[in-house]
Amino acid sequence: MTPKTKYVSCKVYDSTKDDFSFPELEYDEIKNKKNIGICFSGGGTRSASLTMGQLRALNTLGVLPEIRYLSAVSGGSWGSFPFMFLDEKISDEHFLGEYVQPADLKIEQLKEDKKESLTYAISNSKIFDDFIKQLGAGDERYAHIISDIFLSPFNLGNRKKFFTYNKKSRDEILRQNPNLDEDFFYMVNIRNNRPFPIAGGTILRPKLTRYPFEMTPLYVGVNQLFENAGSFKKYHIGGGYIEPHGFDSDSPHSYDPDTNEAYVRLGRTRHMFTLGDVIGTSGAAPAEYAERFKLEFLGFPEFKYWSPAEADGNPKSKEYDFGDGGILENSGIMPLLKRGVKKIIVFSNGSTPLSIQTSGEIELSSSIPALFHKLPNQYGEKDFTDNIVFAKQEKKYKALVKKLYQLKADGKPAIVKDTYTVTEQPCHGIKGGYDVEIIWVYNDIVRNWINALPVDIQIRLGKNEFGKTFPMLATFMENFPNIIDLRSEQANLAAHLSSWNLFENADMVKEFVATAEQ
Repeated sequence: MTPKTKYVSCKVYDSTKDDFSFPELEYDEIKNKKNIGICFSGGGTRSASLTMGQLRALNTLGVLPEIRYLSAVSGGSWGSFPFMFLDEKISDEHFLGEYVQPADLKIEQLKEDKKESLTYAISNSKIFDDFIKQLGAGDERYAHIISDIFLSPFNLGNRKKFFTYNKKSRDEILRQNPNLDEDFFYMVNIRNNRPFPIAGGTILRPKLTRYPFEMTPLYVGVNQLFENAGSFKKYHIGGGYIEPHGFDSDSPHSYDPDTNEAYVRLGRTRHMFTLGDVIGTSGAAPAEYAERFKLEFLGFPEFKYWSPAEADGNPKSKEYDFGDGGILENSGIMPLLKRGVKKIIVFSNGSTPLSIQTSGEIELSSSIPALFHKLPNQYGEKDFTDNIVFAKQEKKYKALVKKLYQLKADGKPAIVKDTYTVTEQPCHGIKGGYDVEIIWVYNDIVRNWINALPVDIQIRLGKNEFGKTFPMLATFMENFPNIIDLRSEQANLAAHLSSWNLFENADMVKEFVATAEQ
């Protein structure tokens, strides 16, 4: 049955108001959790594989239900969002796989890609085949492809379904929209052991101006207000959020300031904002190039957008290009700092190994140094000053890099804990002025883990049968001519490594979570 969605009522959250608070804090099951978050970086199917192992370890260690927030970018959202909304008929253990000590691993286990497991999705991500199938989907094409790969295998790919947080939020939407049915929604937290998920995206504007865009089960939008930043410098961008089922809509037909509810026109069913749109937008890295070289016809995300701060003043709806959250910031840390999270585990699942350059400097993924100081982007057009949230803490940065490298040199997981002072960052809506404790988990090869593996797997690693740079697998074309799919052996081995890294630091992780405040 198709929902009647030409017009819907939805809540609007104006973040410019003095009494604004993030809507998820109205839910006791979130508010009462500890003030701690985890974030998974971008990195395509490499990050999705590592995310699988990291979630496996956190779940097995029993700390995941205590964590308030999960923030993900790009490939991190491919790995985490299907888990957040996982069908109750699929067990967590089946989806994520079971933890196995390295000495007990067998080649046959690495080849497994059971249906309804994340490994299956990663090892069957035939993006080019799906691109041909979706030629008629227009600007929905890329989202449909990503949905078919990472959602459909888990009964989450229905494009005629909305999504929300839980039964309480669903029933409130049904109260506003009696024309909808309870079966038209995917929900988080069916098992009551999930953090509140946030996926990062980017609003793309001409002349390389970018704006951070957040997607959650309760709301989507931009917290901070950029006045006259939209088309023709007439329209605002940001200033709040709207419920996901009301996104990609025309300007509000009406707005009730007493209930903060807007009545909006979506039009055709294809304009429903779905889970596929979330992970498709968050992982639309090629959209940056499509916009740059006028290739929008390839079908990357485009949505109608209007500023929630103008809901009661006839805001103008305009269609913008959207892209990967990593275009602006690739670690996923910004939404957590914006919410004043005091403890964060940062999973940096990049492809840059820790190494000493001829200059004597230690090289690592650019997403980490960009948080501390100016760093030219890959085009050299501007520095990432909008990402500096730990300003004037160079000694701490250098200590972090040195510790990460030393741990790798010692054959151990590159995992370091330290505390930093958060500085104000208006672009991301971060007020700053508080201390945050961070565990950095850096993706790199670990000699002690290799030495613990069975000899036959060690030999295959030595022959580069799992990739020349394992576990720093390429985001694109690791297995040419395939574009993003990894072999099951690669995905599973990466997940086993990332799980083991956390188990080797289990006491640190458990203590970190146990001592977090509410």
